[in-house]
Amino acid sequence: MRIKSLKLNLLMAGALIAAPGMVAQTTDDTEARQQTVIVTGSPIRDSQQAAIDAKRNADNVVDIIAADTIGRFPDQNLADSLGRLPGIAIERDQGQARFINFRGAPFRYTAIAFDGVQVPGAENGRTPRFDSFPSVITSSVEANKAITPDMPGEAVAGFVNIRTFSPFDRQGLGVSLEAGYGEQELGGGPVSKLNGRISWSSDQLGLVAFASKNRREQVTDNREYDLSFNTNGDYLVSQLDFRSYFVNREDNAWGGKIELRPSEGPFSRLFATTLYTDFIDEEERTQFVFQFGAGAAARRGTLTPGETGYEPLVIVRRLLQDGEYDNSTFTNTLGAELELGAWALDARLNYTETENNTFLPIPFSVGTAAGSYDITDLNDPLVNVFATVHTDTDPP
Repeated sequence: MRIKSLKLNLLMAGALIAAPGMVAQTTDDTEARQQTVIVTGSPIRDSQQAAIDAKRNADNVVDIIAADTIGRFPDQNLADSLGRLPGIAIERDQGQARFINFRGAPFRYTAIAFDGVQVPGAENGRTPRFDSFPSVITSSVEANKAITPDMPGEAVAGFVNIRTFSPFDRQGLGVSLEAGYGEQELGGGPVSKLNGRISWSSDQLGLVAFASKNRREQVTDNREYDLSFNTNGDYLVSQLDFRSYFVNREDNAWGGKIELRPSEGPFSRLFATTLYTDFIDEEERTQFVFQFGAGAAARRGTLTPGETGYEPLVIVRRLLQDGEYDNSTFTNTLGAELELGAWALDARLNYTETENNTFLPIPFSVGTAAGSYDITDLNDPLVNVFATVHTDTDPP
């Protein structure tokens, strides 16, 4: 608009020099063409600006992610989103982000809270699993890297506060839907996400409800080695471990909030929130461990050096697994904020229930065989097994 206005003024100056009699008419036309443009802040810009201001005004070192920023990432859970912050590392399982740690400290030293109310983790008693919390539930995420006295004692390394959506974040009726489908690189299985949120607010009353469902499948292979070298620098293959995984994981969440902001009386805010999340992991695993070194020791022999070889006796261990892991968090909070004279009081009453269940039958067997190996390509080792043949020269 400024550039157009400048051009218009230059044209007026030229007209004034060329035709003084047309000054009045040109001025009237210019006034008729003038427009008033009012620019208002967008919700995305306001959300990001609020996150920046909160970081600047914080008394400690903190990183804050706004919900609109999280929405730009193809993340299924909060662990993926938090991993984009500096100083925070992710611990993954089968390629999926699960735990976070601050500056390399163990993940059990991190505490988690919803709207300032600490929630115990569902893993091993108190360890929070961030793969069970979808990103749709958040308004912003605060990752506190420096602990202050108002934070729980479990927050040795860091404290993560998840702020859920308030119905007053959007005026009137608001609806948000998100859907995604794709195929992941690791394992080649499908990945899907479906999130939804609806909110409504008036001057004093606000309501919000949300739900989320994420799912992924994958098949992965893993190879592990126990190798050494002889004095000539040749390989000595002691053990080869072959594992195959089929993983089917999903997380679900639902919840809502009702909030009242009275215009009169001592209470400035009354609210009730509920949130339920669960994580289900169905995993099938097949594992074969070929112990060439143990077989050589059992027959009182030595390993054959080289990238290829044959052993007349190999100890073979087989482990099969078809289990299910699931954990859930159910948290409910009643809150009030009021002013009593010079005092400002915040009150919270919270009930949280967590569960962590494991069903893991493991058939296990051990046997013997003869076997050959080829580890020329360490990314794709080969093992062939044969029936064990005993001769008179074999030791008992």
